[in-house]
Amino acid sequence: MAAPLKDASKLDIWMSTIPAPPTFSDPLEYRAFLKFRLAQAYRIFGKYGFDEGVAGHITVRAFSALGVPLDPLTQDSCAFYKDHSLYSEFRGIVDDREEGVAIANALGSNKAVILKNHGILVATKSIESTVFYFISMEKCCKVQTVVDQAAAARGLKPHLIDPVEATDTWERVGSEAAGWFNGFVEFQLLEHEEGKKFEYVPAP
Repeated sequence: MAAPLKDASKLDIWMSTIPAPPTFSDPLEYRAFLKFRLAQAYRIFGKYGFDEGVAGHITVRAFSALGVPLDPLTQDSCAFYKDHSLYSEFRGIVDDREEGVAIANALGSNKAVILKNHGILVATKSIESTVFYFISMEKCCKVQTVVDQAAAARGLKPHLIDPVEATDTWERVGSEAAGWFNGFVEFQLLEHEEGKKFEYVPAP
């Protein structure tokens, strides 16, 4: 991802040039699009190796077992600065409403939550941004694990990005619009590889 733009006016100009999410006047067409997009999302996750049996996902559990949040170590990790939470009450497989409600409460208004001893969960306003931020957070977890190990081996502490700079960066790379656009590219690539795009055929 390109370096964050410091000038708000330049950011506004750049944002105005990127594609906008599609809109639908027909709710049935919109529903069909979401189903198509969700199926694409599963295939994108499959490309990245985010699958494990029937569970359908795999995350950096070694990191989640630490029970710590992401630090603002890089520009990408700043997308989650004060925008993710930690759920530390692991109760086994999430197969009942009570556990789901507890996780939802831990997530709150954030875009992501780290489930201790389980993995990560991302929830945004669109499938595109959710896919992008999941992939990005997965990478950030791996980066932090490597940085922590390297720092410990040298008797050092990782250098964190200043809170003001981290907040400023979050405003630019952590928005729903930024997530949608970055995720949109993943879907464009998939469509290029598969030669298949969404086509709505109304029921007779």
